[in-house]
Amino acid sequence: MSDQPKGAFYEDLEVGTSYTTRSRTVTEADIVNFAGVTGDFNELHMSEEYAAKTPFGKRIAHEALGPLQVFLVVLPARRFRGLVNHE
Repeated sequence: MSDQPKGAFYEDLEVGTSYTTRSRTVTEADIVNFAGVTGDFNELHMSEEYAAKTPFGKRIAHEALGPLQVFLVVLPARRFRGLVNHE
């Protein structure tokens, strides 16, 4: 396995270019764990009953969880050798 990251540099991208990446579903555990780490226990994230009365109609994930999901899907740990324990 190469230590070189795959992909393109920003300046190499063109409008309309698309890439297929792995997918990842945000789970109950993701939301609960994220709330525990950040201390954000807002009812919109934690209470189905409360969230049902909002314009969203159901619970939503924390806003900051989105960029974290992108990181986990698009930038696999193998690209960061030395920063992640690969044992």
